[in-house]
Amino acid sequence: MLVKIDYQKTAEAFRKAPEIMARELRRELMRSLETVSEYAAKHHRFKSSGKPKSIEQSIQWDVGSGGIQGEVYLDEGIAKHGPYIHNGTGLYGPRRQIIKIKAKDRKALYWVSGGKKHFAKSVKINGIHPDKFLYRAMRINKKNITENFGRAIDRGIAAAGVK
Repeated sequence: MLVKIDYQKTAEAFRKAPEIMARELRRELMRSLETVSEYAAKHHRFKSSGKPKSIEQSIQWDVGSGGIQGEVYLDEGIAKHGPYIHNGTGLYGPRRQIIKIKAKDRKALYWVSGGKKHFAKSVKINGIHPDKFLYRAMRINKKNITENFGRAIDRGIAAAGVK
């Protein structure tokens, strides 16, 4: 069996491979981040307000400039309450403490419950149960994302001409 190797073509393919591979992986990373953010916006447990500054609109993604890395995050400039919904508060949050709310600018707090008006100088609440919708979106999409990265690697190898 005779094996012929074209050293010029082989060397050129290996020279181009890192640049082509990085391009393919970056494209796939962007697709993956978008998939996770869209899934998180559609599949959550919290009640959506539907207002312009809703949590769904605060779900953003970004690709780092240095390498092939990215993140899906909640932009607090769009919805300040996003991290509280995601991570929980009070007994259900990181500190695991009951929350005491006091009237600041007025003499009393005011709310309506069961058709009745209620007033109080302060109240204690247990907090908000967390809804880890970003983590859930990543976990649910992990298998497809892994498979898609495998295909991106195959495309990069093929595009570089490495066989």
